[in-house]
Amino acid sequence: TGFRGISKIPSRRFQQFYDKDGLFDNEVSSAIEIKPGCFVFGHQGALTFYDGNRFEPFLLVNPFRKSEFETRVQDIDIDQNGNLWFAVSAKGVARIDSGRNITWYNEKNGLTQWITSVLVTSDKKVYASGNDGLFQYSDGRFHHLEPGERLECSGIRKLFEGIDGSIYFALYTDGVAKLHGDRLTCFRAVDNQMANSVYSIFFTPEGYPLIGTKAGLFTIRDSLLVRVDSNGLRIDNPVYLILRDHSGDLWFGSDNGAYRWNGKRLDHLTVNDGFSGLEINRDAGFVDHSGNIWFGTNNGLTKFLPERDYNYEEIPAPLIMLKELDVGGK
Repeated sequence: TGFRGISKIPSRRFQQFYDKDGLFDNEVSSAIEIKPGCFVFGHQGALTFYDGNRFEPFLLVNPFRKSEFETRVQDIDIDQNGNLWFAVSAKGVARIDSGRNITWYNEKNGLTQWITSVLVTSDKKVYASGNDGLFQYSDGRFHHLEPGERLECSGIRKLFEGIDGSIYFALYTDGVAKLHGDRLTCFRAVDNQMANSVYSIFFTPEGYPLIGTKAGLFTIRDSLLVRVDSNGLRIDNPVYLILRDHSGDLWFGSDNGAYRWNGKRLDHLTVNDGFSGLEINRDAGFVDHSGNIWFGTNNGLTKFLPERDYNYEEIPAPLIMLKELDVGGK
């Protein structure tokens, strides 16, 4: 309380960061921990570096005179040499070295159209994707890859690496595609077109696939996308992001906060619980080296601290005492 009223702290489990705290912008479209305690966050036309104490905005100079929206940093990854790779929409791909020198890759370097995702695989290969398919980096430029079976789709939203080294494509309107060697396999929902708009692909340690779609949470079964609906785990809201924390709980970022599944109970955490914004962006979440969970939203950056978490079921009910009864004025 204070002279200007009452402030409510819904939970000490969450910390929120905004542009007033040093972020370049409140919208955080992508995020990554580049080394223990050091982070990079993507925005429209800029980055924010964070060392755990101070935020440092970093403008992406725009030599091609694209509009601000066309320079959205949609995806970030890091290679074995510490170079950061960014998918920067209409501008192409940016690579930033440890000295923060930028190298741009665009139409002159083999890329075409809108770039939505970058991926550095475990075998040290660098890929980029967008509306015109998949590209692989080598010898200073990107090369358009043509699988044995042509991928007929409206575009690749995001790239993921599978547990067997395959590359998975989250597609805008055509479900999921898997590229293993030169073999392309596609997975689609047959009775729910919204489920074919895919945002996230995640594999549990047991190899079970979880697919985040516009229609909610799905999996792959018999070469089809089918809804997950088992033991209390069912999400019908869009699922943009899937993470697994250090305790083994699964987190699903959505258009209204995030869901947490501990294997028995599904909790739904929103701005009422401490999230800075409603919507979680698809590449703006990660678990850091200390086990904290970060979410970039449409309105600020949220950090969840597990050591401050509590079990809802262990919160004692308030004590209620009947002190007076008034019936008809008596």
